[in-house]
Amino acid sequence: MNADEVSTVVALLRSRATDLPDIEAKAAVGGLPRSVRDTISAFSNDRGGTILLGLDEDAGFTTVEGFDPVRIRDALAGVCANDLEPPVRAEIDIIDVEGGTVVVAEIPQLHPRFKPCYVKSRGEYNGSFTRGGDGDRRLTDFESHLLHTNRGQPSDDRQPVPEASLDDLDPIAVDFLLRRVRQRQRWAFQGLDDPTALRRLNVIVPGSAGDLVPSLAGLLTLGAYPSSSFHSSMPRSWPTQDPPPRTSPLVVHGFSTTEPSTGPYPTSSKKPSPPFCAIRPYARSSKAPDVATCTTTPWKHFAKSSSTH
Repeated sequence: MNADEVSTVVALLRSRATDLPDIEAKAAVGGLPRSVRDTISAFSNDRGGTILLGLDEDAGFTTVEGFDPVRIRDALAGVCANDLEPPVRAEIDIIDVEGGTVVVAEIPQLHPRFKPCYVKSRGEYNGSFTRGGDGDRRLTDFESHLLHTNRGQPSDDRQPVPEASLDDLDPIAVDFLLRRVRQRQRWAFQGLDDPTALRRLNVIVPGSAGDLVPSLAGLLTLGAYPSSSFHSSMPRSWPTQDPPPRTSPLVVHGFSTTEPSTGPYPTSSKKPSPPFCAIRPYARSSKAPDVATCTTTPWKHFAKSSSTH
């Protein structure tokens, strides 16, 4: 926002004699007001908005004396980064207006996947706000729950891997999977050719050029050598049958991040198999299995159990 745009906003505030749903002015002479945290949360959870610091609403939205724009700017940037969850990346600038100086912060609307934005010190259900008129209103528990519901189901594991092809899938693992699902889910897979069945399982998905390529989950679980595409992000694991030493890395879901994996995740460990993401189709399921469905079942046990059905 430049000086002309700020002047236009100030003129609008004066004509309305009040703050607006997407514009909040605060004098901030003695320091950054604590209420600014509520306003940042409210704008993030609503449609975004603009905060003007250095304007006195009681004096007709005029600039104030004794205002320290540099200190206020730095304090506001710290609040956005440290006092809210998730952090808010606002555009903050110092603008000269009518012989004075104001700090302008443009707060973007948060992506629905990450709402609600809340004040850390109050917690999610007491520190989440939205705009109501010209002020901030705390979200009810129902509204906070609704924002969680609106996040939707993450689909990162179904994203295509552009540089991969069907040749990068392990034919033995693919054959095992297809025989398994055709046995357990005949109504959904019997009579389908291999590419169609793999597409239904989301092992392969349309790429940017319209051709079918492995999905992220498909390559990680059925790829012959997925680390060729994801070397830096491949799991690093060792089984944790014994309690790990106090100095060991973080242990997650029964394995620790110490040993790099090279092959497909279910068979990548040279030691006894750690838990892994695998397809577990069940006969009673009303929905076709998806390659993204995860379970913590060792590969050997999974193969053994599948052969008994």
